[in-house]
Amino acid sequence: MKSIVKKICFDQTVGVSIMISMFYTVQTLLNKGTFTDVRNNIAANYWTTLKTNWMFWPPLMFLNFTFVPIQFQVLFVNVFGVAWNGYLSFVQYSNK
Repeated sequence: MKSIVKKICFDQTVGVSIMISMFYTVQTLLNKGTFTDVRNNIAANYWTTLKTNWMFWPPLMFLNFTFVPIQFQVLFVNVFGVAWNGYLSFVQYSNK
């Protein structure tokens, strides 16, 4: 149980912070935005996305590590990843 909690905590602090920042950076630059646009996009969306992430992923990852057989864990995460990516896309393009 301690190992599961450690994995989730590390992922939800270090991993997610980097991934959310990278998502908004790459998406903005691919859409021909400037680094000022990147900074504005992250400032506008980062905290909301991070809070939503904390409501969405930790419970799913706990279920995944606790109850899902190891051979299905990647599939489990990928199924919910589709919904998460839809959410990220919605947030990224809802202000445009």
